Amino acid sequence: MSHAGDLRAPRTSIAHADLRAQIAAGAQGQHPLLAFADPDFLADPSLRGVRAQIELMKPEITQQRWGIKHHVVVFGSARSEPGSWAYDQARDLGAMVARWSKSAESDEHLYVATGGGGGIMEAANRGSHDEGWPSLGFLVTLPFESQVNEFVTPELGFRFHYFAMRKAHLVLRAAALVTFPGGYGTLDEAFEVLTLVNTRKLNPMPVLFVGEEFWRRLIDWDYLVDTGMVSPEALEILQIVPDAAAAWQVISDFYGLRVVAVDE
Repeated sequence: MSHAGDLRAPRTSIAHADLRAQIAAGAQGQHPLLAFADPDFLADPSLRGVRAQIELMKPEITQQRWGIKHHVVVFGSARSEPGSWAYDQARDLGAMVARWSKSAESDEHLYVATGGGGGIMEAANRGSHDEGWPSLGFLVTLPFESQVNEFVTPELGFRFHYFAMRKAHLVLRAAALVTFPGGYGTLDEAFEVLTLVNTRKLNPMPVLFVGEEFWRRLIDWDYLVDTGMVSPEALEILQIVPDAAAAWQVISDFYGLRVVAVDE
């Protein structure tokens, strides 16, 4: 009997190839369509739960294949321009995370994860890209923002219809949250993480706000305690830091990481 088998091949590889061919045929309008190759069927309101599950699973499976376990999540305004203080600081942070991960002696690497758009998000992804280290972008499709920025690793850029699924992926692997100045979206995402940590739905982690003048002027944090809206302990969840270097120092101290100097 001639050699024809490959023990490394999946047992259903032939059927899987046929499945992909049928999905491609459905995309070209060949009828009758497979149920999951039928866009009208998939867009039906009754399949909202299925679509949400797919948006949860695709990034999850991809990250498992890449061995990605830990994110440094970076939030901030999409309006920040290259050359601005905030943009440059976010880019520096992305580079610091990447530089440490490239030199890490264990498999517990860190990866920058952003909302995938422009401004601060682009800057953080760019810093990691500058160092030759992968980073992720979780983009929710909006009328004015439909493509991930060019510095996200192509295989690690994901588009979402559902905000909830995108937000889930921005916390599931979060080892730290670093928030730069931003508007409604930034505040929404940052305060959601604060709430999750405060209610113990997430483990304690560095929750950092970069830019002391901006954050202390925007929010009277002590007033929340003075009026009894939050407990004094709730303010201990977060730290306001002056710049990216201070943010990275807090993260490094929290996890006992060896800080990599700029010239290493």
